[in-house]
Amino acid sequence: MRAFELTERGKILVAVVLVLLFLVLTAGILVFMAMASPSTDQPISDQSPQESLPSPDDTASSPIAIPPPPDDDGLDPPVVTPPDNGGSHTPRPNGVGPPVVDSTEGTLSFFFSTEFQSGLDQEIMSMLDIFLGSPENTHDKMIAIETPKLSEEDTGTFITVITDALGELGIEAQHLAHIVDPNLPLDVYFEVNLSYITHRPK
Repeated sequence: MRAFELTERGKILVAVVLVLLFLVLTAGILVFMAMASPSTDQPISDQSPQESLPSPDDTASSPIAIPPPPDDDGLDPPVVTPPDNGGSHTPRPNGVGPPVVDSTEGTLSFFFSTEFQSGLDQEIMSMLDIFLGSPENTHDKMIAIETPKLSEEDTGTFITVITDALGELGIEAQHLAHIVDPNLPLDVYFEVNLSYITHRPK
């Protein structure tokens, strides 16, 4: 037999043919495997569960609980109603002045109305403290309470008020003397004068 010897060109052609055959075979195997295996790509079903989000209409129709504002909004202090202390907040009418005390002389003057007041206000009570601190307040003296000539009802009402007020400050009723001065004008608010005397008037 006659032996064949491949030239350099023949060797290159054989190598190219083998590479092409290998590529075609590999591609065919991959195509076959792809066709034989089930597809992993599944279309998304229109009925797949989705997160439920409120629609704008639902949000608008749903009631929203709004907490009430706090009593104290941090801007203004809360309004505190002071306790009623016998008409301590009753405004004085024109011509009715504030109480006046003279500790040295031992006198106190103030206005009072049995119609509009049920007790002495805090200002008069403070003046009573000063009045009782007078050097005229000695064990041998009494407190004279001078008023205009009042009706029997108004007299009883006022004497109860002044007796209770002085009793809170430690003054007993037997150390008080009511004096009627007919020269004092009688009005809705009448003048009351307190002073120290050494004997009970007859």
